[in-house]
Amino acid sequence: MRSVFIGGGTPSLMTGEEVDRLLCDIRALLPLAPDCEITLEANPGTMEAQRFRDFSARPGVNRLFARIQSFDDDQLTRLGRIHDGRQAVRAAEQAGQHFERFNLDLMWALPGQTVDQALEDLQRALELAPPHLSLYQLTIEPNTVFAKFPPPLPTRISPSRCSSGCRSVRAGPASATTRFRRTRSPGRPAYTT
Repeated sequence: MRSVFIGGGTPSLMTGEEVDRLLCDIRALLPLAPDCEITLEANPGTMEAQRFRDFSARPGVNRLFARIQSFDDDQLTRLGRIHDGRQAVRAAEQAGQHFERFNLDLMWALPGQTVDQALEDLQRALELAPPHLSLYQLTIEPNTVFAKFPPPLPTRISPSRCSSGCRSVRAGPASATTRFRRTRSPGRPAYTT
């Protein structure tokens, strides 16, 4: 096994000892490669610097996945997130201080979001220079609040508008290498770096 992802909520609330026990159980069941990437998902509203220091000081977790989703307070409120834009920035900065490898994840096509607002989120994320940035489109899933009470979603935009906007976004520090690759999931376009 070359990669383990510990996600599904707020596993970053676990203690270092709890993560150690979980990884011990995983290693007892599956052979992990010596250079196995072990990622822990974290919610910016529950991130604690001391826990990150604890995780990064132990053998095991070597990548953090920060579910930023947006840096815009209004968008985060509409999504029902427990963090705000300031906490999102702080979480990204803490991730970079404690982990060589970390991921920021953003959503686009949010309720009422304009292309310019989506590009502002992207610009802010690039300024934080994450080694990996995931961008994905909001989708309305069955059995969710948005499925029961559909929000107004952005209207379709022309590919040329999106392309010209993306060209105007500048990557962070010169040392940050950012490549965009288009990926597809069933029926929905997404972009990842």
